[in-house]
Order: sequence, then C-alpha cells, then structure tokens
Amino acid sequence: EKYSIDKKRIYVTGLSNGGFMSYRMAHDHADLIAAIVPVSGVGYKNWPNQPKNPVSVLHIHGTKDNVIRWKGGNILIASYPGAKENFEKWRKFNQCDKAVDTSKLKIDLARGVAGKETTVTRYQNKAGTITTELWQVTNGGHVTPPSKEARELIVKWMLSRTK
Repeated sequence: EKYSIDKKRIYVTGLSNGGFMSYRMAHDHADLIAAIVPVSGVGYKNWPNQPKNPVSVLHIHGTKDNVIRWKGGNILIASYPGAKENFEKWRKFNQCDKAVDTSKLKIDLARGVAGKETTVTRYQNKAGTITTELWQVTNGGHVTPPSKEARELIVKWMLSRTK
C-alpha cells in the first residue's frame, strides 16, 4: 500500500549463510518469491517440506570452496548437500526437464581466477517460466567477488523472472 513493489518480482539472494537463507525462504515462501540467487550456500540435505510452488534458482558456487564444500559436507552435526546434488533436487522439484544448450556460454565471474572460469548448466520447465541454473566457478573459493560482467548477468537473470 505504501510502496510500489511488484509482487511478481520478489527475489532473495545471499552469500554463504545467506545462501542457506535463500533456500529456506524459497521453501517457506514459495508463494511469494519469484527467484533466488544463493552464492556459496546450499539448501537442505533432507527437505523439511515441499515448497508450495516452483521457484527459479540461480545457484553460484566455487569448486574450491573450503567452507561450504562443492561436494557437500557437515556443519557441526548437520549435513548439507553438494552443489550438484542440491541443484538436481531443485531441478526435479521445479519440473525443469528441458536442458538449454549453454556449451558456448562461459563467464569471467571470479576476479581472482584467470579467464572465463564459470560454466553454466541451465534447465527450464515446459512452459519456459521457471529456470533452475547452476554456475560452477572452477577454482573459485568461498567468497568469490563477482566481476562487473557477472554482476550484470545476475541482475538481468533475476529481473527476467516473475511469479
């Protein structure tokens, strides 16, 4: 009522624990959130519930992350899934069965890693309205400050998703 907020364009993003929060928000508020962009944080190993609706996901993760490991691990006694395992769960839940050819798409995301080190895996649902995407930052660490190019791509990706 007070602010001009497009209710079809609500996004959540976060780094590390904020990435975990993004997935939690997608589970708990799938009726409100159009898309999430978690960076170096994953979702649940065992889902506590099924989200009410699909939520587009752009997951960004470094393969050399020594805090939230690419292949999964534990924080104290709680296990968390690897980036690919987590991606697959969301891809299946979102019914994103249509692979999009991204073989020619390489991104220079990590300023500290030479070249275009980031590869993209992208799936969409039949209608093309939901996307589940993984940006694998080869040799990227836990905190990988994105380049200007990558930041622009992330914002464009988010703004192209609606509820």
